Amino acid sequence: MNTHSPSALLATCPKCGEPLHFPRPLRLGQAIECPYCDAALEVTYSNPLELLPALEDDEEDELWEYEYEEEEEDESW
Repeated sequence: MNTHSPSALLATCPKCGEPLHFPRPLRLGQAIECPYCDAALEVTYSNPLELLPALEDDEEDELWEYEYEEEEEDESW
């Protein structure tokens, strides 16, 4: 027998595969924790609800680190 309300949002933990039930809507980018495996998750899509593992702070920083190469000046003018 399903004890969750019919309006509950459903998703699956991408780490452990357990079904997750949310009684209220989640916001895009909202961080949550899986109650089964304690994985840090982030809402990446809201309809249908999709969760992905949240990036650790150092992983997030790596996404924004760019290495710029200095352009050589063309002195042939």
